[in-house]
Amino acid sequence: MFLMLLKEENKERFLKVCVYAAMSNEIFAEEEKLMISAYCREMNIAEHIPETTAKFDAFIHELAENTDSKEKNIILLETLALIRSDGIYDDREQAFMKSLTVGLGLPLSKLDDYLVILDKYNEMAKEMLQAIEA
Repeated sequence: MFLMLLKEENKERFLKVCVYAAMSNEIFAEEEKLMISAYCREMNIAEHIPETTAKFDAFIHELAENTDSKEKNIILLETLALIRSDGIYDDREQAFMKSLTVGLGLPLSKLDDYLVILDKYNEMAKEMLQAIEA
């Protein structure tokens, strides 16, 4: 949705967040892989799944230091959309999202706000699809 607003150097970092997020429940779902490919197209970069060899804690520190407030919000929102794309939001994924939120220096209330917004967005998308299929 907003990935084109990321600085060039943060696009690859965002993709790495996506891999960490997708693997947070130890299942790299096909829906998540498809979303990462879509993210690459949206950011106008080559489609790929980046390698994530660094520990998440070290990586999130680097990410937080190299992103501004707007980018942090974009990364949080888009990662939440990815992690929920397979229709599951289990305890491990929730813990990951909390860790990401805190690691980015954002309040946990922001995560709650984005959950509500994404639910509304998904409901609206379903309604639009139903409308064009009628």
